[in-house]
Amino acid sequence: MTLLKSSSMLIVMKQLCITVFAGFLVAFPVTFLAFKKVQVRSKTRYFQVAACLSLSISLFCFLLQTRFAWLAVNSLALIFLTLLSIELILKKLVAENIAASSKKRYPLKDGSNGHQISFEQARIDSGYYPFDYLTSIFWGETQNVIRDTQIKNRIQINHSSLFDKFRDFNFNGDSVKVSNGVRYTTGAGIEKPTLRIFVFGGSTVFCYEVPDSLTVTSFLQKMLNQIVKGTEVLNHGWAGATVIDRFDALKSLANFNKEDIILIYFGDNDVGYKFTDLMGTPHRAEDLLPIHLRILKMLAEAFDLEIARWVYGETAPRRLRLFATQTVNRTISTLSAIYEFCRTNELQVIAILQPNLYTLRTKYPSEMQAEKRFSNNLKTVVLHAYKHYEKWVKETPYAVSATHIFDNAPAPVFLDWAHVNARGNEIIAKFILEELQRRGMLASDSKL
Repeated sequence: MTLLKSSSMLIVMKQLCITVFAGFLVAFPVTFLAFKKVQVRSKTRYFQVAACLSLSISLFCFLLQTRFAWLAVNSLALIFLTLLSIELILKKLVAENIAASSKKRYPLKDGSNGHQISFEQARIDSGYYPFDYLTSIFWGETQNVIRDTQIKNRIQINHSSLFDKFRDFNFNGDSVKVSNGVRYTTGAGIEKPTLRIFVFGGSTVFCYEVPDSLTVTSFLQKMLNQIVKGTEVLNHGWAGATVIDRFDALKSLANFNKEDIILIYFGDNDVGYKFTDLMGTPHRAEDLLPIHLRILKMLAEAFDLEIARWVYGETAPRRLRLFATQTVNRTISTLSAIYEFCRTNELQVIAILQPNLYTLRTKYPSEMQAEKRFSNNLKTVVLHAYKHYEKWVKETPYAVSATHIFDNAPAPVFLDWAHVNARGNEIIAKFILEELQRRGMLASDSKL
């Protein structure tokens, strides 16, 4: 009897060892491939997930060798059929959206700017206003600037910030000129300006999409030249720059004139969807989502699983809103620090909440199509962050919202969800000028 029991125990132990080995044999390479796909490098998390998956596989394989095999198989079949049914239903429900999304689009990847579109499409989106500025020469130059900045941005330099990387960037083209990280503003040429306006922001201030003469700062300089004298506008915009990064740029400047104007154009880069870590490496908020959500997204993209896409779409935005709230709090804190810095140095300051495609109330067909190119996660983060920014702007004397300046525009202005054409830059410059005049920031004795 004892011998039989010992024999049975040996058989069970043998089966258990085989199933555990099989589980680990399957789970570890599967987990490795999944982690590589979703770019997770934590070894501890890798072993945790692999161990859980291998134990689940082992348990199932072990049950197949017992009298509970029918229960294991039936349960698995029931789960599989249920998921299959939901998948088929979801595919049917989204069939129209899939058909719509299969139309010709710009060859972009999630949430990036519109610089990857074709030359022909870019010319159409420019609106040919105020002239056909998008020539092949300019197109080649702006692509070279983008390439050079992307290469420089990938360089890892001892916890260097975005500002540190580009403070000495130079580019000398026919249509695009950059000197020490500051883009050229046409129409200035003042040796000893009595008033300087420093415009800080991201790529929507730098304005890759237009030549030097059609940037926001150049339009503003041209308008100022018609009504005041001795005023110089400086373009301190840079792609991906946040308020925190621009504060570093502001503090690096010296020899301010009393009553110089510091203009912070913020919003799109300050919603928390993209960020730069201490090593200067750019990331997306989606990279910080829990592993199971990133794996769901990977499954949805790799196998076109609507059920994975649906679960991801229902759960990911909640986490992303938390990241957005944290970013908003840091940004507002930095804006307050900028205000104190300006007050201490006797500078004038305005914080302008910029518009984007999601704040636009009236959209042209091309802008509606542009909105479809970007993920719902981006829209979720932007709208959540802007809800808080709008509230802060209303309560802050040195802030103003420009989120609706493109409502009822005479023609399309947006090239993607954030960047605009020359017409849009002109409207922004006009808004800034009117705000400067309304606040009495332009010296009264400088009128022509």
